[in-house]
Amino acid sequence: KEVSVDGISLLGVANHAGYCSFYRWLGGVRPLDEENVFKIQIPMASDMDVFEVMGVTFVAVAAYSADPSIQSQIVMLGVPFNATHSSFGGDIVAHTWSGDFMSAVVIQTLDIPFAHDVEHFTSGGVRFLAFASLDLSGPSLLYACDETLLPPSFELVQELPTTGASSLAVFETAGVPYLLVTQIGDN
Repeated sequence: KEVSVDGISLLGVANHAGYCSFYRWLGGVRPLDEENVFKIQIPMASDMDVFEVMGVTFVAVAAYSADPSIQSQIVMLGVPFNATHSSFGGDIVAHTWSGDFMSAVVIQTLDIPFAHDVEHFTSGGVRFLAFASLDLSGPSLLYACDETLLPPSFELVQELPTTGASSLAVFETAGVPYLLVTQIGDN
């Protein structure tokens, strides 16, 4: 996913077998800086979506696992002058390249078995995160919070009756948002 943090353009890649990696976008024939990669350890990451709240960048990461200790996460990205700034609580992951500093902190974890895809959208003053679950016996999940809440704190608002959901898409028709879910079977 394309990520922009305080004017720094990045390409974020979810990696199921390793770290989530953020490559700095350089442009030109070889557009990604492969030497200086910002990595965040989020086990079993299968997808990510990026959103902003009042100029602060967040990444929602879906984690595909049946292990309850491996959870989907919401990460706040930033380029603070001081990494101990009050907006960054908890364990901070930091990276420096070419004189620039990037930091990340996990602000929330969500227990979603077999999370395969995540989509962020807003509607009517509410911020939503939808997670597709590839679980054959469990639902996909919809979380929400007030769209101005900084940092956002998502709460489960609905279980979506799906079977083996693999991907999500959000689209709008005549101002009404729709959530499209691809899944196994005829459901």
